[in-house]
Amino acid sequence: MLLALFFPTHYDVSGIWTSLPHRDLRSLVYCNGIRYSENVKDWDFLWNQYESNVTSEQEAILSGLACTKDPSLLKRLLLKTIDDSTKMRAQDAWTAFSSIYRSSSEGVDAAVVFFAENYNKIVEKYKSMLVIGDLLVDAASRVTNDQSLASLMAFVEEANKMHKEIAPKAEEAVKSAETNLKMIRNCKSDINKYFYNTACKSSVSNFLGLFCIAFCIVRLF
Repeated sequence: MLLALFFPTHYDVSGIWTSLPHRDLRSLVYCNGIRYSENVKDWDFLWNQYESNVTSEQEAILSGLACTKDPSLLKRLLLKTIDDSTKMRAQDAWTAFSSIYRSSSEGVDAAVVFFAENYNKIVEKYKSMLVIGDLLVDAASRVTNDQSLASLMAFVEEANKMHKEIAPKAEEAVKSAETNLKMIRNCKSDINKYFYNTACKSSVSNFLGLFCIAFCIVRLF
């Protein structure tokens, strides 16, 4: 198990978790162990830890589970947020959903599509339209490709017909996604100019180029 490689002293020879990593390192261990694992058993193992662990540990574990880049595992975790049989608390569902779209571009795509496809069940789970709307806008602000934007726009069209209570937030989400995509595209252009335009040698140009590089790294990774 990759988690064992990150913190081997906490596992026995059979891969059983014998003790928790240090409190200050747990989020790092969980996230990176899952992010770089190619074995679904690692993810299943950590999910079992969530189900059997004390409440104080569950938030860190959920955040770690959300670090996977495997679309099928992201969907599994998202489905668990609206599955009453998991007995996931409302605040844990919010943690899982928000952690997914904050963890990677793959997570953003999964969260946006999931929201559009499961809106009614999400409303039943979260109940608060304010929370739901804020989640949608926050996720949309991290959109990095046209496919996710198309999913949002399709949801807006549906919302204007069937879900008028969320329509204003959905439209705000689309604008946020469009703004983010525009910034990323402009940023990529500036990066190309920074590296390949030999005429841009002033300190101001260098600063802007470095700023764009940093921005794109944050947004894309």
